[in-house]
Amino acid sequence: MSKIIYFFIGLSLIALLGCENFGPEEPMEFELLDGPLDGLSVSEQQLFLAGDIAFNDDVFTVEKGLGPLFVGTSCASCHSGDGKGHPFNQLVRFGNNNLNLPSMLSLGDGRNQ
Repeated sequence: MSKIIYFFIGLSLIALLGCENFGPEEPMEFELLDGPLDGLSVSEQQLFLAGDIAFNDDVFTVEKGLGPLFVGTSCASCHSGDGKGHPFNQLVRFGNNNLNLPSMLSLGDGRNQ
C-alpha cells in the first residue's frame, strides 16, 4: 500500500516539475532592439514608429499577404521580443530541382510553416 502512495507522490512531483511554459522565452532586456537607431530624422523616426505599431498590432490575413499556412496573425505572434525572441515553432524550407516532381509552391511559397 505504501509503495502505491509513494509511486503516486513521485508521479505527481514529476508532473508538477515537468510542466513548464512551452512558448518562446522572452529575450533579456539587453538583447532587444526595440528602439530606433540613433541619428534618424523626424520622418525616419515616424516611419519606425509606424512599423513598430504594425509589427505588434496589425492583423494580417491571406488577403493582406500572410501565407495560408501560418499560424499567427501578426508579426509579434511568431517573433517575440520585437523579433529577437526565440521561435516557438520551426520553419522548414524546401524545394527541388527535379522538373518531374510537382512544385511545392502551392503549399506555402517554399516554406513548410
